[in-house]
Amino acid sequence: MPSTWRAATVGLDAATATCATFNLAYFLYRLAGRRLNNDWMGVLFALVYLLFPGLQAANVIVAFDPDLIEYVQAVKGDIIADTWQTPLLTDSTVEFNTSTTTIGGETTDGSMATITFDAKVNAPNDNIPDITFLLVDLRDSENNPIHVSDERKKPGYLIAGQGDCPLLGDFNCDGIIDFEDLVIFTFGWISQDSRVDIGPGQSGTSAPDIIPLPDGKVGIKDLIVFSHMWDWFYTSGPGGAKVIIAAPADVPLTQDVGTVMRPVVDVDAVEVGQEVKVDVWIDDVQDLIAAHAVLTFDPENCEVVTVERGSFLSENGAYVIFMTPLIDEARGAVAINTSCVNGSPLGVDGSGSIATVILRATGEGGVLVSLEECQLRNVDNAAIPVSTRSVAMSVGTERAEEGLGLVRNYPNPANPGTEIEFSLVEDGRVVLTVYNILGQRVRTLVDERRSAGTHTIEWDSTDEEGDLVPVGVYLYGIEVDGTQQMKKLLILR
Repeated sequence: MPSTWRAATVGLDAATATCATFNLAYFLYRLAGRRLNNDWMGVLFALVYLLFPGLQAANVIVAFDPDLIEYVQAVKGDIIADTWQTPLLTDSTVEFNTSTTTIGGETTDGSMATITFDAKVNAPNDNIPDITFLLVDLRDSENNPIHVSDERKKPGYLIAGQGDCPLLGDFNCDGIIDFEDLVIFTFGWISQDSRVDIGPGQSGTSAPDIIPLPDGKVGIKDLIVFSHMWDWFYTSGPGGAKVIIAAPADVPLTQDVGTVMRPVVDVDAVEVGQEVKVDVWIDDVQDLIAAHAVLTFDPENCEVVTVERGSFLSENGAYVIFMTPLIDEARGAVAINTSCVNGSPLGVDGSGSIATVILRATGEGGVLVSLEECQLRNVDNAAIPVSTRSVAMSVGTERAEEGLGLVRNYPNPANPGTEIEFSLVEDGRVVLTVYNILGQRVRTLVDERRSAGTHTIEWDSTDEEGDLVPVGVYLYGIEVDGTQQMKKLLILR
């Protein structure tokens, strides 16, 4: 059965005539799960944090919905805990009283109490608060009350999730921190949803054990916490260094649609050791607010130097969220995840680059640069249909001098056919052959002498018998007077 979990914040401002505004923050986060009565139920920890110099005593009553959660225990925290009293419990409230013997009161921030609950049922889909502060009575060293403004009280809500959800920043509770969580965070920032209010982090804590201190607003501080969790997850997180985020299976790539994602290179050919700029480009998009793409290349002939943020998402004055790119050198892939908030208008229209990948040529031959696993979201958080393109470049001037220049095909993926383009520096005999991934010949497209210049050969995705080949990955090899190049192409229908 799916376990239930909570991620909620309650913010309270405490102020006096002689003091600035301070924050009392309540954070409830699912840390673990345990089996009770053959059902999975979440163990919930309510951490009551305080930042108030000179605090001497506190009397706090937390109200909860007994139909949804069940009280387990309350233990004293690490501040004003010298005279902790046994909590008082009713069917729907828990009350604790605590104070310090420190002369002048406590002057450091920390936790006043940790309250543990069990979730009894799956989370309801409503906007009714599940946990609130019924009473917060704070006293300074002279026993003067510290006023807490009612309008600043923010209740906690029960949020449903599937499976265990121990990770801060895993907003959809699927066990990974990925593009979907970035989208949830982005829209949470835009709407100031307290459920993504996870910052700032408590001083001295680090991922994955960051203790969040929600401050009642969503912005840069929350992004910093989310970014730390993101970086941890993809470097030393659970399951090892998982460095590529796959797109969900229910968001397929499509062909022949208006919005196109394609790599754009600034040169057609490079020498070994030379760097080349590859823009991750989007054409003809409307209301774009978030993007995910994986750029792939031949790892035998190229390596990643750096990845830079593009300018497209900031064209309407928006703040751009650009997560740390995920690089898999062995596979030859770079995952890009980016979004924007607070633009005017909210989303961006038109065409532009969301990222620039700098590659360095490391070996001679042809390099096919492609985009895979592309996802785009609009201002309504709806998927934008997108098709992809590829681009090819040659590495090493010696090969061009021997007779063979640029080789590429378009479109790639092919649906159903594609055009293979190659250029000859001088006249020569050309053999162009398509193979399957087992290396078996599928069809010979050219076997004759051709003149210098650029040539285009159309392949309709059929074999020598004229039958359509199955969808999948294929190779095409071209040989010119002993010089060879091999490229990949993908067939979709």
